[in-house]
Amino acid sequence: MNIIVILSGIAFSAGAQVFMKLASRFKAFSPGNLAWLACAALSYALSFAAYAALLRRMDLSKISPLMTVAVSLCAVLAGTLAFGEQWTVRKAAGLALGIASVLLLAP
Repeated sequence: MNIIVILSGIAFSAGAQVFMKLASRFKAFSPGNLAWLACAALSYALSFAAYAALLRRMDLSKISPLMTVAVSLCAVLAGTLAFGEQWTVRKAAGLALGIASVLLLAP
């Protein structure tokens, strides 16, 4: 059960960031901008709900780093794959260090 909530929280949080990026492509307060921002707000709300549910079942010191690194990984991958952002050695090293930190905090 926890894994489903964790994956949902990660997906909703990363999705919200992608929706905000999509909203930025439109003029402020245009219908397209507002629609993507509404999607982002809903995604953030669902991510918050998942995170709150996880905090009832898991240690903050474990779930917070996991969620942060996983969302960062998803955001970097989305930026690279969907928006043509550059993949760099520095980004890869940063993500690797983040993953290492989660592994060290897991036990």
